[in-house]
Amino acid sequence: MDDTRSLTFEPGNPGMFEDYAALYNTVDSQDNPYHVAFAKDVFQSIFLKSDFQLSRDMVHVLNDAGELIAIGAIFSSDSASTATLKIQVHPDYRRRGIGTKIFEYLREQGRLRGVSELACYTPSYRPSTEDFLTARGL
Repeated sequence: MDDTRSLTFEPGNPGMFEDYAALYNTVDSQDNPYHVAFAKDVFQSIFLKSDFQLSRDMVHVLNDAGELIAIGAIFSSDSASTATLKIQVHPDYRRRGIGTKIFEYLREQGRLRGVSELACYTPSYRPSTEDFLTARGL
């Protein structure tokens, strides 16, 4: 089901770290009961490293109220032909096609860079995540 028409997809930006920390903490606490919340500083240190470009390597998804409900990021590896994807969708917005749209966008970004191998970072286990990745050959 594609329920993404009322959503806004936009490039990552430096003003998003507070919202991203809130999204990450919501997603991770739902999926991991032992989760310890992180502050925005943690994500600034990850996403502001020299080879990561927010506007190129990250996509944000906002609902019609302008709230961050999902992110996707592509991280280059030491090998130019491989990259790692990270996709997080707020639990209230799952199973609407948002993760698929993010995946398609990131896969295309990888293809444009010459990436031939993608890995997906999944910090917590959900059967739906496994099904999603298996269906896409990951």
